Amino acid sequence: MNRGATAAVAVLSLGLLSCAPKVDVAAEEATLRALNDTIMVAENAKDVEKAVSFYAEDAHVEPANMPAVHGQAAMRDLYNQFFGMGVSDITSTVDQLQVAASGDVAYQYGVNKYKMAMPDGSQMDAVGKYALVWKKVNDEWKIALLAFSDDAPPPPMEQTPPPATQP
Repeated sequence: MNRGATAAVAVLSLGLLSCAPKVDVAAEEATLRALNDTIMVAENAKDVEKAVSFYAEDAHVEPANMPAVHGQAAMRDLYNQFFGMGVSDITSTVDQLQVAASGDVAYQYGVNKYKMAMPDGSQMDAVGKYALVWKKVNDEWKIALLAFSDDAPPPPMEQTPPPATQP
């Protein structure tokens, strides 16, 4: 290839690259922060369907002390289980949120807090951490991966003593 053709190809290539859409990473981060707030509203309203709608169809979730769950149907069951256990007053802070330059994937991590009703009627305050990965699905942000756990071990389960034996 001669120099003129090489230069033309180089200029054309640069021109095409400059036509690639630019991602406004700050705007995407703001969108994700707003979605986090909306998720908290849905969870505190115990609106399972709304909460599940933020997850990708193929979402993978790793809750503490439980088997991993896959997909929205499993997330629906997990939310119902948590709400059935008396989980309430859920809050989440975002310590780090990073959107990829491509604008189609992001990660975040932070601290979560919630209350759980105990069998004796008291409430346990729990503090933990989470990490999650967002992905764009049909131009909408969806949770692709979530892992979370409490900082403290789970409370001991009530155990029924064995029946007394007769001498």
